[in-house]
Amino acid sequence: MRSTKTFEQRFLSHVSKQASGCWIWTGAKLCNGYGRVRDANMKPLLAHRASYEHYVGSIPAGKYVCHKCDTPSCVNPVHLFVGTPTENQQDAKQKGRAKKATFKLDKSKVEIIKNLLNEGVSQSKIANQFCISQSMVSNINTQKGWANV
Repeated sequence: MRSTKTFEQRFLSHVSKQASGCWIWTGAKLCNGYGRVRDANMKPLLAHRASYEHYVGSIPAGKYVCHKCDTPSCVNPVHLFVGTPTENQQDAKQKGRAKKATFKLDKSKVEIIKNLLNEGVSQSKIANQFCISQSMVSNINTQKGWANV
């Protein structure tokens, strides 16, 4: 049975409005802090992108929805703006939050992942635990990646 609540009602039921002006997403989140929501057709979306589309308008193809407040879980449309990937990187650099590229996996983590796979733990659960994509776990499982470990 489908919910009779509107998208906005469902959406706002997972928002905590802060004194800072941020609307913090309290629903499901990715390991990097970005919220996850489903649209009316149950298609998964990032919560801040869903907020922008609902309250502001469509997002042009190839554009990011960026945060003025630098809070990944914020979904306040006033705190969001559209930019290119390059503009997003420049914004991060100007605000002093740009990070050097780092690798999330090393030999010891890959060994743990392989052990978890052998124990029957699901790829999606492993991906969430290590903050990597499920396809990365699949590549490890099929030895398309990290075959030397």
